[in-house]
Amino acid sequence: MVTVTYTGTGTASGLVLTATPPFSLVDNTCANAPGALASGASCTTGVVFSPTLNAPYTGTLTIKSTSVSNSVSIPLSGTGGTPGTIQPQPSSVAFQQTGVGQYSSATTVTLTNPLGNSNLTNFALNVTPGFQLVNNTCPTTLVAGSSCTTGVEFTPTSPGLQSGSLTVTSDALTNGASVSLSGMGFDFAVTPSGSSTLAVVSGQTANFELSVTPLLGSQGAFTFQCGTLPLYSTCTLNPTSEGVPANSSGSVTVQIATGISPSTARATQSPAWPLLPLSCAAALVPWALRRRRRALALIALLAALAGGVSSCTGSGGRLPYTEPVAKVGVTPAENYTINVTATSNGVAHTVNLTLTVD
Repeated sequence: MVTVTYTGTGTASGLVLTATPPFSLVDNTCANAPGALASGASCTTGVVFSPTLNAPYTGTLTIKSTSVSNSVSIPLSGTGGTPGTIQPQPSSVAFQQTGVGQYSSATTVTLTNPLGNSNLTNFALNVTPGFQLVNNTCPTTLVAGSSCTTGVEFTPTSPGLQSGSLTVTSDALTNGASVSLSGMGFDFAVTPSGSSTLAVVSGQTANFELSVTPLLGSQGAFTFQCGTLPLYSTCTLNPTSEGVPANSSGSVTVQIATGISPSTARATQSPAWPLLPLSCAAALVPWALRRRRRALALIALLAALAGGVSSCTGSGGRLPYTEPVAKVGVTPAENYTINVTATSNGVAHTVNLTLTVD
């Protein structure tokens, strides 16, 4: 019901009320005015909606008077047919902890239009920030009795527990629909728990202490790694990996040992070794050549050669011998920046330590 009141002076004559289809007027007392309203007088009309299709409609109720310069328009709207509905499966998704800047594995959500006589037109899906749609198969019109699927990923930009929703809209959905989403964003801080600068002389060991703290209720299993080291030095991490629960901190000791003495090996061999057997045999050659009986000389030469090799090697030849040689490592005096990287859940942070070798 709509009430029309004339607030001007005189009479509002030539009063006409119209409605755009599929809206129409019933019980219109304004038409019985007849066609005019005195100052302060009122009339009423009913407006009905008679849709012919399963679809949304908009229209206008217009009020005009020949004695009033401005007309009045009242917007009308309605949805034809049975209001649509949507069935999501699952109705909520809780993602596993995901590192800030990383992507979770996708969870598939199935959306079904269960009605046999109502298409969902202008069908659209949206997610709140921190989540994203992937592999979305849903069309712009989800016909009656059909289904579509979409993947949803958790993409946190900050640490801590986060919540959001997958919203479904359509012209045929009166209130829309939604799927609740939640997940824990992971990040951490790694800082020196003591001094980040230490000084040693070559041969000494510097011990740095680091603290690792997951942020805002997250937790992680951490691994640690040293970057480039000074000459003749080693890095030992204790522990090399560590699990840190929520709302607590872990620690790691970084030991940089300098002046390490690596052992090397050097192979020694007499350069004359390959020539000794031949030298021994060569002494017999002139004797052999002076003999007329060349065959006997050749046999004698070969026998002498074999004997010469045996005697020479027995008296002077040696097999190669490997002798270990120790080198003293001296880490050069200098200021060094040593990077130690902590990694967990795909997130890595690096802390810089300064080592001065005097």
